Amino acid sequence: MFSKEMEGWANWTNAEGQANMIREIVEGHTIGDHSYDHMAHNGNRGNKDAYLDPEVDAEYFGPKNFRHVKELMEEAELSEEQQKRVRRNQHF
Repeated sequence: MFSKEMEGWANWTNAEGQANMIREIVEGHTIGDHSYDHMAHNGNRGNKDAYLDPEVDAEYFGPKNFRHVKELMEEAELSEEQQKRVRRNQHF
């Protein structure tokens, strides 16, 4: 299962959401980077639904977000080719 810090974020924490992600990867869909927490980290700065500081907000994309996709692909034992395609789309 995913890290405890992911509990409560969208569908990452439930079996249906995880199954959908795997299905999308297997079907060849492009997996985008929509940020780790959908800007909820900005809630303590006045607006959790907006980008407020590019330097801070950028930390919630890329590796911080992708590591959960990587964990899910490994747990699902996807082929190396499937994982490589997702990494390439994510620029990793």
